[in-house]
Amino acid sequence: MFLSRIALRICLVAVVMLCGCQQSSKDRPAASEAESEAQAQDPNRGFESPEAAWKTYAAAEQQQDSVTAIGTLTNDSQKVLAAQTMIALGFAAAFNKESQGQVQALMKKHGIDPNNRQPPPGIDRNSTKLESFRAIGGQLNDPIAFVTEADHFMKSLGTVKPNQQWAKGELLDVQIDGNTASAIFKERRGRSTVAFRKAAGGWLVEITDSQLSTKPSGATTSGSGNMDRFGMGRTKYALPALAEITETDVQNAWKFSVHYQQQTAEAALLDITEKCGLEIYDQPKMAEALQKKIDLKRDNVSAVQVIEAICRQVDLQPRYKAGAMALWEGSRKLPIAFAGPFLVEITKTKESIPNAFVKIDLQYFAAGLPASICSRLAGMYISEQPLPQKIGLTIPQLQGTNGQSLDTSIDPLGFPAKASLKSIQFQASVEVSKAFSSVTSIAPFDGQFEATFPQKISTFTFDQIKEGETRDAESAKLKISGVQTGAQTSVSFDLEGVTHKDLVATALDSDGNPMDTQAFISGSQYNGKSTASVHVQAAIQQLRIQVIHEVKRVEFSYQLPAIPLTFHADQPEQLEALEIEGLAPVTFDFVRLKEENNFRSTIFRWTNHSNKDVRHAAGKLKFWDAAGSLIKEQNIDQGGNPILLDYAESEETNFFGHSPPAETATATIALTHVKFADSTEWNAPPE
Repeated sequence: MFLSRIALRICLVAVVMLCGCQQSSKDRPAASEAESEAQAQDPNRGFESPEAAWKTYAAAEQQQDSVTAIGTLTNDSQKVLAAQTMIALGFAAAFNKESQGQVQALMKKHGIDPNNRQPPPGIDRNSTKLESFRAIGGQLNDPIAFVTEADHFMKSLGTVKPNQQWAKGELLDVQIDGNTASAIFKERRGRSTVAFRKAAGGWLVEITDSQLSTKPSGATTSGSGNMDRFGMGRTKYALPALAEITETDVQNAWKFSVHYQQQTAEAALLDITEKCGLEIYDQPKMAEALQKKIDLKRDNVSAVQVIEAICRQVDLQPRYKAGAMALWEGSRKLPIAFAGPFLVEITKTKESIPNAFVKIDLQYFAAGLPASICSRLAGMYISEQPLPQKIGLTIPQLQGTNGQSLDTSIDPLGFPAKASLKSIQFQASVEVSKAFSSVTSIAPFDGQFEATFPQKISTFTFDQIKEGETRDAESAKLKISGVQTGAQTSVSFDLEGVTHKDLVATALDSDGNPMDTQAFISGSQYNGKSTASVHVQAAIQQLRIQVIHEVKRVEFSYQLPAIPLTFHADQPEQLEALEIEGLAPVTFDFVRLKEENNFRSTIFRWTNHSNKDVRHAAGKLKFWDAAGSLIKEQNIDQGGNPILLDYAESEETNFFGHSPPAETATATIALTHVKFADSTEWNAPPE
C-alpha cells in the first residue's frame, strides 16, 4: 500500500528471507520511547484530523511526491517506508547492473554498508515485520532524505510508476480511539485497513504490523498458504529405490491409532510426528499453547487427522510440506477435507476485484506413507486425465451456495509433487469466473484424485555413465546415447520396448547411495523410436533407472465444505461490456534494443486501451532491418499472472522480447488475442 503493489510484494518477500520475521496479530503497537521523544521535539508536524492526513498522503502518492508523502507519516513509520524503499532500490539495481555502483554509493552516503548482509542488531527469527523494517530503516542517517533521493533515482531507472488506484479511492468508517484511529480505504481493487496516530502537532498516518502482514486485498490465506521462512524453505530428501507394493498396503499402511489422556499438545504432536516421519519446525511463540492439556482418541485414521484434531483443541492450525510441519496461531479460515491418507487443504483464495474472478489454491498432503509410495509420486505432475505417469485430479464445475453457475477450470501448476521418506505434497489451483457480488461462497463439492503404484519393476544401475552402456530386462532395453557432465549432469538414452514415461531415475553417489538431488526425465516418441533424457542439478557418479512394467490404480475421494468469499461485496453485479479506445485493446510501441550479459532483447511500451485488466496476450512479433525488410517473424504468448497489465495502464516491458537477430533495427507486434482478468476474450479480426 505504501509502495506500488509489485514493489511492496518484493519488499515483504525479501525481508522475510533476510530476517525470518514472523507475522504478528498486533494492530496498533504502542509508540516507542524514541518516537514519543522525536514527536515531542517536532510539535508542528501533524494534521487536524485523520481524514486530512490521509488526503495529503494519498494525493502525494498519486503525484509521486515522496517528500510530502513521508512527511505525513509517524517517525517510526518513516523508518518503515525507508526500509521498504531500500529493499526496492536493491531489487531495481539487481535488474539494472549498470546502476549497481550508483546504488552502492547512495547507500553509503546515507549510512548503510551495502556489503553487510547481516540484519541489524535486535532482529531475530521471532521479530515481526514491523520490528524488522523499523530496525532496517533506523540505520539510515536521515530516512526522509534517503527516501527522497532514492525515489528520484528509481524514477530515472523507470522502475516507479503512478499508482492509479489513489485517484478513485475513498476513506470510509474512520474510528477514533484516544490518540489512535483506524479507517477503511476502498479503491478499485478492494479494501484495506489504514491506521493513524495523534502526535503533539496533530494526526499522522501510521504503518502497522497488521498492514505489513495482511495479504493484498482480495486474498484469504490459511494454513500452508502462509509464506515465511517455513513456507519458503526448501527441503531435500534422498528417496529409496522404487518397490512393488500391493493395493492392500497402499490402503492400510497409513492408518494410526492413538489415545492421549491429559497430555500436553506438544507431547501428543511429538508422538504422532515421530510415528509418521515429520519434523516439527521450531516455533517458540507457540510454546504456551502447546503446553495446554488435550484428550484425544482415534482409531485407524491418517496421521494428518490426528494432527488436525490435536491443534483444534489448542486453537492452532498446522502447516505442512514434504517432511516437515509447523504451526500457525488461531483456527483455520478456509475449509479442509480428508481423503484416505491425505489432507485436502484450501490454502488460499484470491478474489480479483472487480473482475468477478476467484483463484482457489489447494494442497494435498499425506504423512506416514510407505517409502515406495513416496518414491513413486515424487516429481509427478498433475493432470486432469487419469494417466499412469501422473496424478489425476478431478474437480466438477463449481456453483455458488445459491446455485449460481460458475465457470470453472483446473490449473495444475507447473510444479511436480514433492516427497520425503514418508510424506508427499502436491498442489493445484481452481479458477472460477463470474463470481459476482451475489456469490457469497463456493458451494460444497466432491473431488477425486488418483495415482498408480508399481506392481512389476525392473531395476538397472549404471555404475559407469558413458556412451554405449546398455541394460535390458523383460522387453525393455536402455542404451546411453550421450552424456554431458559438470556442475549438472544430463544423460540421453535410446529406448526399446519402453517409453520415458515408464522410467524413474535416481542419482547415486560413488558408493551407490541415493543423493538428495531429484532426477527429472523427459523424452520423445517419433517414427517408432523412443528416447529419454535424465537431468540432474548436480554432478553424479552413478545412475539408477527403474522401469515400471505394470501398475495398479488407487483412487481417493473427498468432499470439501463451502468456501467463503470474504470480499464478494466488492465484486460487480455483472461483467462490464468491453470498451476499446481504438482498434485493439492493447498496442505495442517499439522503444529500443537492449543487450546485457550477452543476451539481446527488445523493449516495448505496451498500453491497455480497454476498460478491463489484461491477463493473457498473444500476437506476432516481427523483426525488421534498417532498410525496412522483414528478417524474422514468430508467434508470442504471454501469461502466467492474474493481471499482466491494469486497465488504462502503460509501461515498458520486454516480456515479449524474444532474442532479436543481429541485423535487427526495429520490431513490431501485431496483437492477435487477449484474455482479460474477468475471463472475457478479444480476438483480432481476420486479415
